[in-house]
Formats: sequence, C-alpha cells, structure tokens
Amino acid sequence: MVADQATLDVQGTVEKDLTVMTGGLLEGTGIIDGNLVVQGMLGPGNSAGTLGVDGSIDIDDDAMICVELGGLDAGLEYDTIDGMNSSTGQLGGLLEVTFIDNFMASQSDEFFIMSGFTTLNGVFANTPNNQLVVGNQQFDVEYSSTFVRLHNFQTFKTPESSSALMICVAGLLFSRRRRD
Repeated sequence: MVADQATLDVQGTVEKDLTVMTGGLLEGTGIIDGNLVVQGMLGPGNSAGTLGVDGSIDIDDDAMICVELGGLDAGLEYDTIDGMNSSTGQLGGLLEVTFIDNFMASQSDEFFIMSGFTTLNGVFANTPNNQLVVGNQQFDVEYSSTFVRLHNFQTFKTPESSSALMICVAGLLFSRRRRD
C-alpha cells in the first residue's frame, strides 16, 4: 500500500498487489507484478519512462494519472503504462499531461500512453467527447480495448494581446465620458 502523503518510486519489480491511497503517489519505471488499484496519483516513468503492470489496473474516479511528453519515443521521451500483453484495466479519474524538455507536439504526433492491455474499459473523466485540453492546446483521445492514444494535437488561437483589449476598453470609457 502507498499511504496518504507517501511516494513509492518503483525501479525494479514489485511482486504483490498494490493500492495507491488518496494522497499517495506511485511513480517509476519498474513492473508491478500483481493487481494495481489507484485512488491517488500514478506517474509512470521518471521524466519519461515506462511502468509495467502484469496483473490488472483499476483507476478509481478520484485518481489522477500524470503523463509527461518530451518526444515521440515511448518510454524514452514520453511516459507510458505497459499492460505487458496480459493485463486488464478499468479507467477512471483524471488524466494530466505536461510537456517536458521544451517539447511541442505537432498535429501528426501520436502517443500511446497505455498499451499492451488485453482489455481496457472506461474513460478518463476530463476527456469529454474524447478530447483532452491542456492549457491552450488539445489532443484527441482514442480509447481502444488494448490501448489509450493521444493524437491530432491542436493549438487554440490566443488573443493578440491584452494591451489591445486595454486600448479598446480605454477607448470605450473615453467615448462614454465625452457623451456625458
């Protein structure tokens, strides 16, 4: 068990069932050889890496999965959870994606953040319409029975500048005073 306020950094193989309690964090690049229940946070890798699960993974509704993207090479440049071609999974909770090493995704990039599962069910709660918003950017999220993939990266256009908005507001206030 990974208790509240505790962190377990897996670098080898943990040969038992594990529960990450609310407030706990499981991270690392090793293998969980057993069933994994996530009620807290799960951060595969150590600034990009792969965490293997040889059993089942159950991500509760209050959990958070934290994935870092720093390039296109799974496990080396971006985080992934590997079901080792034998695991099942139940998704829930929230998916958080952050960019590392000044990486910026392009529209054609794809990231298999979970793969190698025999069965995956459910979705992350913050992916309505199978889309994930990250700041002023968005990914499409593809849920399959064996993987979860981020793709079709888009950047939203931002307002030109707040100074242009301030000039408009000042102009409106000035014209209003002139009318009074």
